[in-house]
Amino acid sequence: MRHWNARSARKKTIAITDNIIANDIDIFIITESWLAENDPVVIGELLPPGYSFMNFNRKGDEHGGIAIIHKSQISLQNYPSTTKTTYFEHASVVIKNTGLRIVTVYRPPPSKVNGFKTSQFLEEMESFLEDECLVPAKTIFLGDFNIHVDEPGKPEVARFLDTLVVNGLHQHIQEPTHISGHTIDLIISRPEDKLVSKSCVLPSLGSDHMLIDCVINCAKPAPLRVTSSVRNFKCMDKSEFTQNLTSEIEGLDLRGTADEMLGQLESSVSSVLDAHAPSQTRSRSLRPRFPWYNQEINDERCKRRRLERKWRKTRTDLDHVAYIEQSNRVNKLIQSAKEVYYNEALESSDCKNMFVVLNRLLNKNAKSLPCCDSALELSDSFARFLSPKLLKLDKNSVSIVAHVVV
Repeated sequence: MRHWNARSARKKTIAITDNIIANDIDIFIITESWLAENDPVVIGELLPPGYSFMNFNRKGDEHGGIAIIHKSQISLQNYPSTTKTTYFEHASVVIKNTGLRIVTVYRPPPSKVNGFKTSQFLEEMESFLEDECLVPAKTIFLGDFNIHVDEPGKPEVARFLDTLVVNGLHQHIQEPTHISGHTIDLIISRPEDKLVSKSCVLPSLGSDHMLIDCVINCAKPAPLRVTSSVRNFKCMDKSEFTQNLTSEIEGLDLRGTADEMLGQLESSVSSVLDAHAPSQTRSRSLRPRFPWYNQEINDERCKRRRLERKWRKTRTDLDHVAYIEQSNRVNKLIQSAKEVYYNEALESSDCKNMFVVLNRLLNKNAKSLPCCDSALELSDSFARFLSPKLLKLDKNSVSIVAHVVV
Protein backbone atom coordinates (compact mmCIF):
# COMPACT_ATOMS: atom_id res chain seq x y z
CA MET A 1 0.00 0.00 0.00
CA ARG A 2 1.24 3.50 -0.83
CA HIS A 3 0.22 7.04 0.06
CA TRP A 4 1.14 10.28 -1.67
CA ASN A 5 0.11 13.90 -1.33
CA ALA A 6 -0.10 14.71 -5.04
CA ARG A 7 -1.10 18.38 -4.83
CA SER A 8 -3.37 17.76 -7.83
CA ALA A 9 -3.41 14.39 -9.55
CA ARG A 10 -4.62 15.93 -12.81
CA LYS A 11 -1.21 16.45 -14.42
CA LYS A 12 0.42 13.47 -12.70
CA THR A 13 -1.75 10.65 -14.02
CA ILE A 14 1.08 9.02 -15.98
CA ALA A 15 3.48 9.06 -13.01
CA ILE A 16 0.84 7.59 -10.69
CA THR A 17 -0.38 4.80 -13.00
CA ASP A 18 3.17 3.84 -14.00
CA ASN A 19 4.21 3.66 -10.34
CA ILE A 20 1.26 1.38 -9.60
CA ILE A 21 2.00 -0.94 -12.53
CA ALA A 22 5.78 -1.05 -12.10
CA ASN A 23 5.54 -1.95 -8.40
CA ASP A 24 2.36 -4.05 -8.45
CA ILE A 25 0.71 -1.83 -5.83
CA ASP A 26 -2.49 -3.21 -4.30
CA ILE A 27 -3.81 0.05 -2.82
CA PHE A 28 -2.65 3.56 -3.75
CA ILE A 29 -4.07 6.43 -1.68
CA ILE A 30 -3.87 10.06 -2.83
CA THR A 31 -4.42 13.12 -0.67
CA GLU A 32 -4.94 16.55 -2.22
CA SER A 33 -6.28 14.87 -5.34
CA TRP A 34 -7.99 18.12 -6.44
CA LEU A 35 -10.67 16.09 -8.23
CA ALA A 36 -14.30 17.06 -8.69
CA GLU A 37 -17.18 14.80 -7.68
CA ASN A 38 -17.67 13.80 -11.32
CA ASP A 39 -14.29 13.80 -13.08
CA PRO A 40 -14.47 10.83 -15.48
CA VAL A 41 -11.62 11.76 -17.84
CA VAL A 42 -8.97 12.20 -15.14
CA ILE A 43 -10.26 9.18 -13.21
CA GLY A 44 -10.03 7.10 -16.40
CA GLU A 45 -6.42 8.19 -16.91
CA LEU A 46 -5.59 7.27 -13.30
CA LEU A 47 -6.95 3.72 -13.60
CA PRO A 48 -4.63 0.93 -14.81
CA PRO A 49 -6.36 -2.17 -16.22
CA GLY A 50 -7.77 -4.33 -13.41
CA TYR A 51 -8.10 -1.47 -10.89
CA SER A 52 -11.04 0.40 -9.35
CA PHE A 53 -11.42 3.94 -8.03
CA MET A 54 -12.97 5.58 -4.96
CA ASN A 55 -13.32 9.37 -4.91
CA PHE A 56 -13.83 11.43 -1.74
CA ASN A 57 -13.68 14.97 -3.09
CA ARG A 58 -13.87 18.13 -1.00
CA LYS A 59 -17.38 19.51 -1.36
CA GLY A 60 -17.57 23.03 -2.76
CA ASP A 61 -13.82 23.38 -3.28
CA GLU A 62 -11.52 22.22 -6.07
CA HIS A 63 -8.64 21.66 -3.63
CA GLY A 64 -8.15 18.88 -1.12
CA GLY A 65 -9.91 15.59 -1.67
CA ILE A 66 -8.91 11.96 -1.12
CA ALA A 67 -8.77 9.27 -3.82
CA ILE A 68 -8.15 5.53 -3.52
CA ILE A 69 -6.98 3.35 -6.42
CA HIS A 70 -7.14 -0.37 -5.63
CA LYS A 71 -7.06 -3.72 -7.37
CA SER A 72 -10.54 -4.74 -8.39
CA GLN A 73 -10.27 -8.09 -6.60
CA ILE A 74 -9.78 -6.19 -3.31
CA SER A 75 -13.29 -5.40 -2.13
CA LEU A 76 -13.22 -1.98 -0.45
CA GLN A 77 -16.34 -0.56 1.15
CA ASN A 78 -16.92 2.97 2.36
CA TYR A 79 -17.09 2.98 6.17
CA PRO A 80 -18.05 6.56 7.04
CA SER A 81 -17.08 7.85 10.45
CA THR A 82 -19.75 9.10 12.81
CA THR A 83 -17.45 11.95 13.88
CA LYS A 84 -17.83 15.12 11.83
CA THR A 85 -14.66 17.16 11.42
CA THR A 86 -14.06 20.75 10.35
CA TYR A 87 -10.30 21.24 10.49
CA PHE A 88 -9.26 18.16 8.52
CA GLU A 89 -10.67 15.78 5.91
CA HIS A 90 -10.88 12.05 6.35
CA ALA A 91 -12.06 8.98 4.43
CA SER A 92 -12.60 5.57 6.00
CA VAL A 93 -12.82 2.28 4.08
CA VAL A 94 -12.82 -1.36 5.12
CA ILE A 95 -11.38 -4.39 3.31
CA LYS A 96 -14.37 -6.72 3.36
CA ASN A 97 -12.72 -10.14 3.57
CA THR A 98 -10.30 -9.08 6.34
CA GLY A 99 -12.24 -6.42 8.27
CA LEU A 100 -9.16 -4.16 8.19
CA ARG A 101 -10.02 -0.45 8.27
CA ILE A 102 -7.95 2.21 6.52
CA VAL A 103 -8.56 5.79 7.65
CA THR A 104 -6.96 8.49 5.50
CA VAL A 105 -6.48 12.00 6.90
CA TYR A 106 -5.63 15.26 5.16
CA ARG A 107 -5.19 18.38 7.26
CA PRO A 108 -4.96 21.68 5.35
CA PRO A 109 -2.13 23.81 6.76
CA PRO A 110 -3.32 26.83 8.79
CA SER A 111 -3.46 30.02 6.76
CA LYS A 112 -5.09 33.45 6.70
CA VAL A 113 -7.48 32.18 4.04
CA ASN A 114 -8.95 29.26 6.02
CA GLY A 115 -8.40 30.80 9.45
CA PHE A 116 -7.55 27.40 10.97
CA LYS A 117 -5.40 27.07 14.08
CA THR A 118 -3.27 24.13 15.19
CA SER A 119 -5.00 24.09 18.59
CA GLN A 120 -8.36 23.57 16.85
CA PHE A 121 -6.95 20.67 14.85
CA LEU A 122 -5.44 19.03 17.94
CA GLU A 123 -8.67 19.28 19.90
CA GLU A 124 -10.68 17.83 17.03
CA MET A 125 -8.11 15.08 16.38
CA GLU A 126 -8.24 14.01 20.03
CA SER A 127 -12.01 13.49 19.84
CA PHE A 128 -11.71 11.81 16.45
CA LEU A 129 -9.10 9.27 17.58
CA GLU A 130 -11.02 8.51 20.78
CA ASP A 131 -14.13 7.64 18.73
CA GLU A 132 -12.25 5.74 16.02
CA CYS A 133 -10.25 3.63 18.48
CA LEU A 134 -13.50 2.40 20.03
CA VAL A 135 -14.41 0.63 16.78
CA PRO A 136 -13.69 -3.10 17.27
CA ALA A 137 -11.54 -3.53 14.18
CA LYS A 138 -7.88 -3.38 13.27
CA THR A 139 -7.24 0.11 11.91
CA ILE A 140 -4.48 1.94 10.07
CA PHE A 141 -4.45 5.75 10.13
CA LEU A 142 -2.41 7.42 7.41
CA GLY A 143 -2.18 10.64 5.42
CA ASP A 144 -0.86 14.18 5.54
CA PHE A 145 -1.31 15.47 9.10
CA ASN A 146 0.76 18.64 8.49
CA ILE A 147 2.35 18.49 11.91
CA HIS A 148 6.15 18.21 12.36
CA VAL A 149 6.49 15.02 14.40
CA ASP A 150 10.27 15.26 13.88
CA GLU A 151 10.25 18.17 16.37
CA PRO A 152 8.82 16.56 19.54
CA GLY A 153 10.02 19.47 21.67
CA LYS A 154 7.34 21.80 20.29
CA PRO A 155 4.20 21.98 22.49
CA GLU A 156 1.72 21.22 19.70
CA VAL A 157 3.79 18.24 18.52
CA ALA A 158 4.14 16.92 22.06
CA ARG A 159 0.36 17.19 22.51
CA PHE A 160 -0.25 15.27 19.27
CA LEU A 161 2.22 12.51 20.21
CA ASP A 162 0.65 12.27 23.68
CA THR A 163 -2.74 11.78 22.02
CA LEU A 164 -1.34 8.82 20.11
CA VAL A 165 0.10 7.29 23.29
CA VAL A 166 -3.17 7.76 25.20
CA ASN A 167 -5.05 5.89 22.46
CA GLY A 168 -2.45 3.11 22.27
CA LEU A 169 -1.19 4.12 18.82
CA HIS A 170 2.29 4.12 17.28
CA GLN A 171 3.64 6.32 14.46
CA HIS A 172 5.86 4.38 12.03
CA ILE A 173 7.45 6.99 9.72
CA GLN A 174 10.79 8.30 10.99
CA GLU A 175 12.20 9.99 7.84
CA PRO A 176 11.47 13.40 6.29
CA THR A 177 8.43 13.25 3.99
CA HIS A 178 8.50 16.86 2.74
CA ILE A 179 11.08 18.85 0.80
CA SER A 180 11.34 21.15 3.83
CA GLY A 181 12.92 18.27 5.76
CA HIS A 182 9.97 17.64 8.09
CA THR A 183 7.97 14.46 8.73
CA ILE A 184 4.31 15.30 8.15
CA ASP A 185 2.99 12.27 6.21
CA LEU A 186 2.34 9.55 8.76
CA ILE A 187 1.31 5.92 9.18
CA ILE A 188 -0.25 5.09 12.56
CA SER A 189 -1.51 1.81 14.03
CA ARG A 190 -1.80 -0.14 17.28
CA PRO A 191 1.43 -2.06 18.04
CA GLU A 192 -0.50 -5.10 19.31
CA ASP A 193 -2.33 -5.43 15.97
CA LYS A 194 1.00 -5.98 14.18
CA LEU A 195 -0.44 -4.60 10.95
CA VAL A 196 2.58 -2.75 9.58
CA SER A 197 5.51 -5.05 8.89
CA LYS A 198 7.56 -2.49 6.95
CA SER A 199 7.38 1.18 5.98
CA CYS A 200 9.71 3.51 4.11
CA VAL A 201 9.89 6.86 2.33
CA LEU A 202 10.41 6.85 -1.44
CA PRO A 203 11.20 9.64 -3.93
CA SER A 204 8.39 11.97 -4.88
CA LEU A 205 6.45 11.52 -8.11
CA GLY A 206 6.30 15.25 -8.75
CA SER A 207 5.05 17.20 -5.72
CA ASP A 208 6.65 18.62 -2.57
CA HIS A 209 5.75 15.43 -0.67
CA MET A 210 7.59 12.12 -0.74
CA LEU A 211 5.92 8.80 -1.48
CA ILE A 212 5.10 6.64 1.56
CA ASP A 213 5.29 2.87 1.16
CA CYS A 214 3.74 0.50 3.67
CA VAL A 215 3.66 -3.31 3.75
CA ILE A 216 0.61 -4.63 5.61
CA ASN A 217 0.42 -8.04 7.27
CA CYS A 218 -2.48 -9.06 5.07
CA ALA A 219 -2.77 -11.74 2.38
CA LYS A 220 -1.98 -10.39 -1.08
CA PRO A 221 -4.95 -10.79 -3.44
CA ALA A 222 -4.75 -13.50 -6.08
CA PRO A 223 -4.22 -12.24 -9.64
CA LEU A 224 -7.42 -11.42 -11.48
CA ARG A 225 -8.06 -14.14 -14.04
CA VAL A 226 -9.98 -13.87 -17.30
CA THR A 227 -11.68 -16.89 -18.85
CA SER A 228 -12.38 -17.01 -22.59
CA SER A 229 -13.44 -19.53 -25.24
CA VAL A 230 -11.28 -19.97 -28.34
CA ARG A 231 -11.35 -22.10 -31.49
CA ASN A 232 -8.31 -23.26 -33.49
CA PHE A 233 -9.35 -22.22 -37.00
CA LYS A 234 -5.82 -22.57 -38.41
CA CYS A 235 -5.84 -26.38 -38.20
CA MET A 236 -9.32 -26.66 -39.69
CA ASP A 237 -9.83 -28.27 -43.13
CA LYS A 238 -11.67 -25.43 -44.86
CA SER A 239 -12.89 -27.41 -47.88
CA GLU A 240 -14.35 -30.18 -45.72
CA PHE A 241 -15.88 -27.57 -43.39
CA THR A 242 -17.52 -25.85 -46.39
CA GLN A 243 -19.00 -29.11 -47.65
CA ASN A 244 -20.40 -30.11 -44.25
CA LEU A 245 -21.82 -26.65 -43.62
CA THR A 246 -23.47 -26.56 -47.07
CA SER A 247 -25.13 -29.95 -46.55
CA GLU A 248 -26.37 -28.89 -43.09
CA ILE A 249 -27.90 -25.64 -44.43
CA GLU A 250 -29.55 -27.42 -47.36
CA GLY A 251 -31.26 -29.77 -44.93
CA LEU A 252 -32.93 -26.96 -42.92
CA ASP A 253 -36.72 -26.88 -42.61
CA LEU A 254 -37.82 -23.51 -44.05
CA ARG A 255 -41.50 -23.85 -43.12
CA GLY A 256 -41.28 -22.39 -39.63
CA THR A 257 -41.25 -18.82 -38.32
CA ALA A 258 -38.26 -16.52 -38.69
CA ASP A 259 -37.18 -17.17 -35.08
CA GLU A 260 -37.43 -20.95 -35.61
CA MET A 261 -35.38 -20.84 -38.82
CA LEU A 262 -32.77 -18.64 -37.16
CA GLY A 263 -32.52 -21.12 -34.31
CA GLN A 264 -32.05 -24.02 -36.75
CA LEU A 265 -29.33 -22.11 -38.62
CA GLU A 266 -27.49 -21.24 -35.41
CA SER A 267 -27.67 -24.85 -34.21
CA SER A 268 -26.42 -26.23 -37.55
CA VAL A 269 -23.47 -23.83 -37.79
CA SER A 270 -22.51 -24.50 -34.16
CA SER A 271 -22.56 -28.27 -34.64
CA VAL A 272 -20.33 -28.05 -37.73
CA LEU A 273 -17.94 -25.69 -35.95
CA ASP A 274 -17.74 -27.98 -32.92
CA ALA A 275 -16.88 -30.90 -35.21
CA HIS A 276 -14.07 -29.10 -37.08
CA ALA A 277 -12.82 -26.55 -34.50
CA PRO A 278 -14.11 -27.45 -31.02
CA SER A 279 -14.35 -24.61 -28.50
CA GLN A 280 -11.69 -24.62 -25.77
CA THR A 281 -11.83 -22.69 -22.51
CA ARG A 282 -8.65 -20.90 -21.46
CA SER A 283 -7.88 -18.91 -18.36
CA ARG A 284 -5.15 -16.31 -18.00
CA SER A 285 -4.04 -13.76 -15.45
CA LEU A 286 -5.02 -10.18 -16.24
CA ARG A 287 -1.85 -8.10 -16.39
CA PRO A 288 -2.25 -4.38 -15.61
CA ARG A 289 -0.45 -3.20 -18.72
CA PHE A 290 -1.41 -0.50 -21.20
CA PRO A 291 -1.36 -1.33 -24.93
CA TRP A 292 1.02 1.55 -25.71
CA TYR A 293 3.84 0.20 -23.53
CA ASN A 294 6.82 -0.85 -25.67
CA GLN A 295 10.30 -2.27 -25.24
CA GLU A 296 11.96 1.14 -25.02
CA ILE A 297 9.72 2.11 -22.12
CA ASN A 298 10.46 -1.19 -20.37
CA ASP A 299 14.21 -0.66 -20.75
CA GLU A 300 14.04 2.88 -19.37
CA ARG A 301 11.86 1.71 -16.47
CA CYS A 302 14.50 -0.88 -15.56
CA LYS A 303 17.14 1.86 -15.60
CA ARG A 304 14.92 4.03 -13.39
CA ARG A 305 14.51 1.16 -10.95
CA ARG A 306 18.31 0.74 -10.68
CA LEU A 307 18.75 4.46 -10.01
CA GLU A 308 16.02 4.37 -7.36
CA ARG A 309 17.71 1.49 -5.52
CA LYS A 310 21.03 3.34 -5.69
CA TRP A 311 19.51 6.53 -4.25
CA ARG A 312 17.76 4.62 -1.45
CA LYS A 313 21.13 3.13 -0.54
CA THR A 314 23.32 6.26 -0.74
CA ARG A 315 20.76 9.08 -0.10
CA THR A 316 23.01 11.54 -1.93
CA ASP A 317 21.67 14.56 -3.85
CA LEU A 318 23.53 13.49 -6.99
CA ASP A 319 21.83 10.08 -7.07
CA HIS A 320 18.48 11.68 -6.28
CA VAL A 321 18.79 14.09 -9.23
CA ALA A 322 19.74 11.21 -11.54
CA TYR A 323 16.66 9.27 -10.43
CA ILE A 324 14.34 12.26 -10.95
CA GLU A 325 15.73 12.93 -14.43
CA GLN A 326 15.24 9.28 -15.41
CA SER A 327 11.68 9.34 -14.02
CA ASN A 328 10.88 12.38 -16.13
CA ARG A 329 12.31 10.62 -19.18
CA VAL A 330 10.10 7.57 -18.62
CA ASN A 331 7.01 9.77 -18.18
CA LYS A 332 7.74 11.59 -21.45
CA LEU A 333 8.23 8.31 -23.30
CA ILE A 334 4.91 6.99 -21.99
CA GLN A 335 3.12 10.22 -22.93
CA SER A 336 4.59 10.11 -26.44
CA ALA A 337 3.71 6.43 -26.94
CA LYS A 338 0.18 7.07 -25.69
CA GLU A 339 -0.33 9.93 -28.16
CA VAL A 340 0.97 7.80 -31.05
CA TYR A 341 -1.30 4.90 -30.07
CA TYR A 342 -4.49 6.97 -29.96
CA ASN A 343 -3.62 8.95 -33.10
CA GLU A 344 -3.16 5.73 -35.03
CA ALA A 345 -6.32 4.25 -33.52
CA LEU A 346 -8.39 7.28 -34.56
CA GLU A 347 -6.86 7.49 -38.05
CA SER A 348 -7.51 3.82 -38.78
CA SER A 349 -11.06 3.78 -37.35
CA ASP A 350 -14.33 4.05 -39.19
CA CYS A 351 -17.13 6.21 -37.82
CA LYS A 352 -18.38 3.53 -35.41
CA ASN A 353 -14.99 2.51 -34.01
CA MET A 354 -13.99 6.15 -33.68
CA PHE A 355 -16.69 6.63 -31.04
CA VAL A 356 -15.44 3.49 -29.27
CA VAL A 357 -11.95 5.01 -29.03
CA LEU A 358 -13.36 8.38 -27.92
CA ASN A 359 -15.50 6.74 -25.23
CA ARG A 360 -12.38 4.97 -23.97
CA LEU A 361 -10.49 8.28 -23.85
CA LEU A 362 -13.36 10.07 -22.11
CA ASN A 363 -14.01 7.12 -19.76
CA LYS A 364 -17.60 6.77 -20.91
CA ASN A 365 -19.50 3.49 -20.89
CA ALA A 366 -21.15 2.68 -24.21
CA LYS A 367 -24.93 2.43 -23.90
CA SER A 368 -26.58 -0.78 -25.02
CA LEU A 369 -30.07 -2.22 -25.34
CA PRO A 370 -31.57 -3.76 -22.18
CA CYS A 371 -30.98 -7.47 -21.75
CA CYS A 372 -33.88 -9.62 -22.88
CA ASP A 373 -34.25 -13.31 -23.76
CA SER A 374 -36.95 -12.72 -26.37
CA ALA A 375 -37.03 -10.19 -29.20
CA LEU A 376 -40.83 -10.18 -28.97
CA GLU A 377 -40.72 -9.36 -25.26
CA LEU A 378 -38.24 -6.54 -25.91
CA SER A 379 -40.41 -5.00 -28.64
CA ASP A 380 -43.50 -5.29 -26.41
CA SER A 381 -41.71 -3.47 -23.58
CA PHE A 382 -40.80 -0.64 -25.97
CA ALA A 383 -44.44 -0.50 -27.13
CA ARG A 384 -45.74 -0.34 -23.54
CA PHE A 385 -43.31 2.46 -22.79
CA LEU A 386 -44.08 4.53 -25.92
CA SER A 387 -47.86 4.01 -26.26
CA PRO A 388 -48.92 6.41 -23.46
CA LYS A 389 -46.56 9.07 -24.78
CA LEU A 390 -47.88 8.70 -28.35
CA LEU A 391 -51.49 8.90 -27.14
CA LYS A 392 -50.68 12.01 -25.14
CA LEU A 393 -48.92 13.53 -28.15
CA ASP A 394 -51.94 12.70 -30.37
CA LYS A 395 -54.38 14.36 -27.94
CA ASN A 396 -52.23 17.47 -27.75
CA SER A 397 -52.11 17.62 -31.56
CA VAL A 398 -55.92 17.40 -31.79
CA SER A 399 -56.37 20.15 -29.21
CA ILE A 400 -53.93 22.38 -31.04
CA VAL A 401 -55.73 21.86 -34.37
CA ALA A 402 -59.11 22.59 -32.74
CA HIS A 403 -57.75 25.77 -31.23
CA VAL A 404 -56.45 26.91 -34.62
CA VAL A 405 -59.77 26.17 -36.33
CA VAL A 406 -61.71 28.13 -33.72
